[in-house]
This record gives sequence, structure tokens and C-alpha cells, in this order.
Amino acid sequence: MTRRPSEEDRRSYDYRLTEKGLALYPVLIAITDWGERWAPNPSGPRIELHDRQTGKPIEPMTVRSRDGRNLSPFDVVARPGRGAGGEIRELLDRTWSSRQHAEKKERN
Repeated sequence: MTRRPSEEDRRSYDYRLTEKGLALYPVLIAITDWGERWAPNPSGPRIELHDRQTGKPIEPMTVRSRDGRNLSPFDVVARPGRGAGGEIRELLDRTWSSRQHAEKKERN
């Protein structure tokens, strides 16, 4: 966030999200959805997010494949990227190996 004197009242400050802060937008929306689902207010939603253009509620956040399919956590696998160090590579290799072992066991 950046902080600068308010244009309306020089005694107070305006806070603006930086580009880095704006990049957290999908995370904040997902956390809001999560909170409304898992810690609901009995009186109804505390926050409702609407499309400014249409006025309609936005869709819940999802993880999608490149071709647009919704993916569950069981549809995604983490693999080391080019910047992964040895610890990350070992961790992901162990996770991948144990997952394959468990799936093989389930099939038998």
C-alpha cells in the first residue's frame, strides 16, 4: 500500500493498493468466499460481491485448466519449476511418489 495525504482533508491520509497489492485481488475474493461458506452469519452474507457493470453477483472463485474446466484439488499436481531448489524438488518428488503409490494401492 501507498500512503499519501488526502486531497479532501490534508490532516488525514489515503491508502492505495500498489500493483503488488492489486495482484492479491483473487486471493482476497477467495478468502471472502471461504469465510462466507465456512463461517456464515445466520442473518445472511456479510459481504456480497457484484459485477459493477451488470449488478449481478459474481461467480465463486474456482481453479480452472487452460481449456476452462473446473479443477478440484485432486486434479492438480505440483511439480518443481525451473527456480526450485533441492529441498523443494525433494519434497515434491516425495509427495508425487507417495501419491502414485497410494493411487496404485487403491486400484489393486
